[in-house]
Amino acid sequence: MGASSEDAYSYPFLAWLLHSLPHLNVTFHQVNSSFEPHNPVYLESLGILGSIPAAWLILTLLVLLIYLLTRSIGLGLYGNDDLHNGLERTLNEGKKVDTQVSTIRNQSDAIERQLRIQASGQLNNIQNIIEAPTANVTMFNLADTYLKRLIGNNTMAANAAKDIRQPLMGLDLTPKILLAEKIENIRWPLTMAILSILLILCVILLVGVARHNRCALIAFSVCGLLAVIASYLMASVYLASSVALADLYRFIHSLTALVDCRSLHMNYLEGSRALCNVGLLGLTLMLISAVLAGLLLTALVWVDSHTWIYIRKKKDYHQVNENDPYLPPPQASQAIAARTLQRSQGSSYPPDTPPPSYSSALMRPNACLGSTPHEADLLLY
Repeated sequence: MGASSEDAYSYPFLAWLLHSLPHLNVTFHQVNSSFEPHNPVYLESLGILGSIPAAWLILTLLVLLIYLLTRSIGLGLYGNDDLHNGLERTLNEGKKVDTQVSTIRNQSDAIERQLRIQASGQLNNIQNIIEAPTANVTMFNLADTYLKRLIGNNTMAANAAKDIRQPLMGLDLTPKILLAEKIENIRWPLTMAILSILLILCVILLVGVARHNRCALIAFSVCGLLAVIASYLMASVYLASSVALADLYRFIHSLTALVDCRSLHMNYLEGSRALCNVGLLGLTLMLISAVLAGLLLTALVWVDSHTWIYIRKKKDYHQVNENDPYLPPPQASQAIAARTLQRSQGSSYPPDTPPPSYSSALMRPNACLGSTPHEADLLLY
């Protein structure tokens, strides 16, 4: 009884599609795709197919690590810019305070000199006039009383100008501001250069992964290790600086109430806000960036160091000159190769007859001297 069409087995399209996937061995040569569970070559091809998602996962994680590294570097660049802006604003407010302090110091010194020299001289002249003989004793006593008060007020004003000027004599912010500007002019571009080098390392790693370039991966391993050390060193500096700046903010806050001059008070507040708000935020972002960069670079260097050792170094092939006198002509080489293949399939020489050698092919001129030509010589013609 014949089988109906419903009982006949049909080949599923999904099975055909999966069966048509290339079965490759470790050398990426296609092998037999027949189901042979006891064949190690077949099992090897299945392992190669199963490793494709794992390889994709590794590649995805590698790209994700590089992406996170670039983002952390971008965070460091943003924090570096914030810190630079905060320091610039603080230094500008410091220059304004230094200008006002210098103006107050000079003006108080000028007032004191005028009171002690010019005004005192004029008061002495008035005193000499009053002390002249006069018949009106009442007017003399009244004028003498007012003159003494005037001399006392002049002395008090001169002493007050001295008291104002004296604390400001040692307050010279110009050298400190110039030193801070010099340090910042070095720190800001240096930090930018270090973070840019980290970005270049990311590019080197991407090129090495994309082109399977062993030299690029080795270069990233070495430079990446140095970058890890630099990242953690910068993190140490940023952590200590952040804590010191936070401690300084408490000191600045306690001094705010002591600044009675309104203009100085406003400049003091603006400089304090720029340093302790904007600058501290930028420094904290740089600290987070350095820590993240150190962790991510450690992971990338570890992965890279376990990757480049499996990439074989490309051999350098030297071009051979076909006109080399020590090599046979191309036709002779092909004929000898064909003859060797025939001997491997079934030798046509007697057992005691040696095969044509390469040296006999090179001794071709001897065959023209009348001796019996060797078989290799005949192949060269």
